Amino acid sequence: MTASELETDQAARDAVVNDLESTLFLEAGAGSGKTSCLVGRFVALVESGIPTDHIAAITFTEKAAAELVDRIRTELRRRAANNQACRDALLVLDSAAIGTLHAFAQRILTEHAIEAGLPPRFAVHDEIASQVAFETRWELFADGLLDDQSLEMPLRLLFASGGKPKHLRDVAVAFNANWDLVVDRIDFAPPAVPSVDVRDLLTDLKAVIDLAEHCTDEDDLLFRHLTDMVTDFEARLRAAVDDDGRVKLLDAPELKSKRGQAKNWTSIGVGVVRDRLSNLQEACAALRAAVLESVLQRLATSLAQFTAESATARREAGELEFHDLLVLARNMLRSDVTGPDVRPALAQRYERLLLDEFQDTDPIQIEIAVLIASDDQEAGQKHWSAIRTEPGRIFFVGDPKQSIYRFRRADIGMFMTARDELVGASLQLSRNFRTGEPIIDWVNATFAKLIVGEGTSQPEYQALLAERGRPETGPPVAFIGREHDRRLPADELRSQEAADVSAAIRRAIGEAWSVADRTPARVDSWRPARWSDIAVLLPARTSLPFLERALDEANIPFRAETSSLVYGTREVRELMLVVRAVDDPTDSLAVVSALRTTAFGCGDDDLFVWRKRHRGGWDHQEPVPEDAPVDHPVAQGSAWLSTIHLERQWLSPSQVLDRILRERRFYELAAAERRPRDLWRRLRFVVDQCRAWEEAGGSTLREYLQWVEGQSGEGTRVVETVLPETDDDAVRILTVHGAKGLEFPIVILSGLTTLMNSQPRRVEVRFPGSSGWAIKLSKRLSTTDFEDTQPVEEQMDHHERLRLLYVASTRARDHLVISAHRKERGTRTTLTSAEVLHDAGWDPMLAGELDLADELLRPTRESDVGSDLQDLPTLDGWQAAHDAALISASRPLANSATRLARARAAENELDPAVRKTAVGDPGLAKGARDIDLPPWQKGRYGSAIGRAVHGVLQTVDLATGTGLVAACAAQAAAEGVLGKEDVIRALAQAALDSEIVKLAATQRHWREVYVGVPWETGILEGYIDLLYEDGAGLVVVDYKTDAWRTETELDAKVSLYSVQLQAYADAVRTSVDREVVGALLLFLRPGGSVTRPVSIAASLF
Repeated sequence: MTASELETDQAARDAVVNDLESTLFLEAGAGSGKTSCLVGRFVALVESGIPTDHIAAITFTEKAAAELVDRIRTELRRRAANNQACRDALLVLDSAAIGTLHAFAQRILTEHAIEAGLPPRFAVHDEIASQVAFETRWELFADGLLDDQSLEMPLRLLFASGGKPKHLRDVAVAFNANWDLVVDRIDFAPPAVPSVDVRDLLTDLKAVIDLAEHCTDEDDLLFRHLTDMVTDFEARLRAAVDDDGRVKLLDAPELKSKRGQAKNWTSIGVGVVRDRLSNLQEACAALRAAVLESVLQRLATSLAQFTAESATARREAGELEFHDLLVLARNMLRSDVTGPDVRPALAQRYERLLLDEFQDTDPIQIEIAVLIASDDQEAGQKHWSAIRTEPGRIFFVGDPKQSIYRFRRADIGMFMTARDELVGASLQLSRNFRTGEPIIDWVNATFAKLIVGEGTSQPEYQALLAERGRPETGPPVAFIGREHDRRLPADELRSQEAADVSAAIRRAIGEAWSVADRTPARVDSWRPARWSDIAVLLPARTSLPFLERALDEANIPFRAETSSLVYGTREVRELMLVVRAVDDPTDSLAVVSALRTTAFGCGDDDLFVWRKRHRGGWDHQEPVPEDAPVDHPVAQGSAWLSTIHLERQWLSPSQVLDRILRERRFYELAAAERRPRDLWRRLRFVVDQCRAWEEAGGSTLREYLQWVEGQSGEGTRVVETVLPETDDDAVRILTVHGAKGLEFPIVILSGLTTLMNSQPRRVEVRFPGSSGWAIKLSKRLSTTDFEDTQPVEEQMDHHERLRLLYVASTRARDHLVISAHRKERGTRTTLTSAEVLHDAGWDPMLAGELDLADELLRPTRESDVGSDLQDLPTLDGWQAAHDAALISASRPLANSATRLARARAAENELDPAVRKTAVGDPGLAKGARDIDLPPWQKGRYGSAIGRAVHGVLQTVDLATGTGLVAACAAQAAAEGVLGKEDVIRALAQAALDSEIVKLAATQRHWREVYVGVPWETGILEGYIDLLYEDGAGLVVVDYKTDAWRTETELDAKVSLYSVQLQAYADAVRTSVDREVVGALLLFLRPGGSVTRPVSIAASLF
């Protein structure tokens, strides 16, 4: 560190506390003491005579705000003896405007609720409450969406192109999080969706097919391509009867071809034919893209209207979400009506604004700040960068190299524009008080190559100046890992990386690497490292399971401190099984599974004896068999479940959880685990989440279980807030985002094996620049604007990932270990994070290589090395056995009649119209027994309305219809389709009024009959809606609630379902040895029904 560099840094620190009348922009490098500067400026403002309640300090997190308040209080106390202003400030500090941006916006709105269009008293929902409220709104909207006739064709085209209802919900979630941009950028006038006009395409196809006449050899591969594949495609496209069928066919047909020999196409040229085919494929893609563009725009308009109406409803009701606070505060300040009065009032109320972590906050923050700090009467009509503020009113603190929250709308371009437009120059803090000099030298050398200024997407790198020296023992900077064969599977690469990380941790503890405890005077006191001094930082959670497994095998204590699959852990799964068994005694699977958990300890032998010897059932509300001993484990467990089930009506879901945890000794059982504290923490977390869910409006156990199912769905991760446990000596595992703002004596960077430019496989919504929007639902389903934004998005994403590596590296105080496990590149041009760091940072003068061979060879547990080794089979033999096992395992033991119908359709045994009907048909969702479903849904129809109708017809009196209204209400509630009782009743009444049901009611009949017979290597099974005797034999009746528009569609459905009814008839003949004399399909619609017989003469067996 030179004298000039030190002087520049100190001058910046002095200006922060002395130059109070200038608008300052402080770029504070990692570990440079920015919080001390914030404290210093706040206290200096107080000493200059500005009241504490006229200063607003806005931080990024509540934790940072609490720390800032604590440090300000300490500094005020230190100065209070000689300064009256400091003594006065201490009295009102707790009510000062020191908090997050959302808290500040809420304070503004509270002071000016009427001007913002809010009720005088409004509430702010937390994340869980907002989620519950959104789901309620979405269910109502989605119900209406499917009933909207104007959206029938857009939805059909979307689903035919691979779209799913979940995609629409994901877009709605993204719109809700950015509703201010939705309102500004999306046109609410619904665009027309054009028909899929393929007439020109068919003409061109026919002309290209006719080119086959020019081929002189019928064995030519291009000739065959034209006469087979292209001709078949043309026929199918010409036969398609509706637009959704056409758009599905247009999805990537293999028309273009490089086949064919020039000698066989002398009269026209093989290149001409190939070009025509290529043009045809492009025409198909263009037509599909044009149609889907209009489809996505139409659906986006509906979703945008839903989003805007929801935001308005929240404002009018005074039930706000976090993002509402920012938008409403900004809008109030910008409004021509309220702005001229509110802006001066707030300017007088908040004389000074201190903005911390400016690089990572929502761009709305700068708008709110400049509107408050400006005396321009026309400020509401100007872009924020053109608004002039009074000098000294705003103080900015941030570091553009640490901007890593684009997914939360942070905009580094906004940071750089504010620095240049509002201030014109910035102060630099370069001295780093956190990290040792060897690490700083490596960081400077590495990231000066990686972080290179580029427009408004990447700042220039500013070198750090080290204040601390090197550790007494242990390498300051070290690489682990090597280059692997490029064919190595990704999971194996992650496993080897995790093993090396584990070995590095053991090396650090075994060699007693020195770490420093810093005194208040910033003097290092060195000591040997402990487990808790080590933090493993991961850019993403992909490699977390491999790391946890490796640490567990090495007997290394660890804690995952950011986010984990809480509801997927064993102890939480067992807890939820018990809750499910308490809620529904008829759910046999849940009851049996609960009894098998550690909470009850029933073994398979206990369950077998209970069932076979004592003839006991699983419904804990049924009486215990007389011959069963009272102390039988199943009897005791069932009795306890029965008690809690009866008491649950007077208990909230969180109270039920608490009873289960206490009375079934979950906490005590955790003591037998290696890391009981982690289990206790997770169980407490689940109970706390349940209480928060209750406060948000949740009520019943069944609703709670449905919410948990959503939380534990595939791809869903729950943020697990972890409080520090300073007495827990364990390695800490965090994501880099979770480690932001923290520091650790030893940092190991792991999980760097993924490509830097890997794209997410999820629904994406973008609002690029200052106008426009773009959506991607899947790889082949996006708006055209989405691809246009891709180059800029990839560049911004790449630059942010480099900054993420910088943030990770600067968390280390004394030792930094970088995992460089990577594959051979070959011709690959994209790099992984490990390759980026290794290429830029491998320098023997700055970093060493940690040799872990001894650690990897050292056994960590009792080993079976001395056991006899078996001869390995040959590769071919193993592969054959492996393939046979996969085929056997993938073959279902139970096949359903509906699955069989789908399979026959897929095997082209049915005509094209029937195959089309089979795709996604809810009537074929009624398959084999699903023991995960509650009893009122087993064997039921695929749609909610259909299941409800079947449920009604299963219980109502077929002859008189007695109990119809009550049954419809009950089934609507059970299926979650409240408000559809009239539709359910109309369909059920159509069945009761049919001649078939009237006849069955006068005969012996059975409803919802399960039938199963041996078939191939397993069983064929299903549920028959209605079976009745008719003279010489039995008649099978199957209800269908399908909608159809034409007789052609109805005929296609009959053909499709004929396989299903044939299977039912064969199964009945085989199982009861009675003749089946008829099989009927009863299609229900409001106001009547249609009966269609099905031929069952030919057997499927």
